[in-house]
Amino acid sequence: MAHSIRTLTAVLAFALLPVATPLVAQDISFNERLTKECYSQSDISEASPTRESCIGRSAKACMGASGAEGHARNELCLQAEYDLWDQMSSGAYFMLEARLEEIDSNSHEGTPSQVILLENMQRAWINLRNTRCTFMQTRWRPGSDARSYEIDCLTRATAEHFFFLEDEMAGGR
Repeated sequence: MAHSIRTLTAVLAFALLPVATPLVAQDISFNERLTKECYSQSDISEASPTRESCIGRSAKACMGASGAEGHARNELCLQAEYDLWDQMSSGAYFMLEARLEEIDSNSHEGTPSQVILLENMQRAWINLRNTRCTFMQTRWRPGSDARSYEIDCLTRATAEHFFFLEDEMAGGR
């Protein structure tokens, strides 16, 4: 049951939020389908990939393809991967918010609003994610790799948050 809800949520998030990759115009080859297909097939069986293993799949392929050189290409590919997970996470957030609005409308007076709690949690999570990734970036010597490390941190944290939101849509994991 949890897998079918997760799949439905993923399908709706993918369908409702087409990912625009303007970075392709800057001469990189980013294929979001690699990450999306990996995720849709994840955790089905022991032989299938874990959902965590899907993080960065499209960026890795992009970095190995021809296009812009070195650090510039890597940064563009990582940014496109972050944008993908950010849009997927936003889609899952809004779907969960809609479900919680329905729950709130049927709850007893005096019960804390699930939507308000979700909004507060989301704001706190964004602040924590951004602060953590900025902190991690500053631990690197100033240079071209520091920004790539920050984008990778943002991507992983955002993907993990997407998993959390999907789990909540499925009733907890």
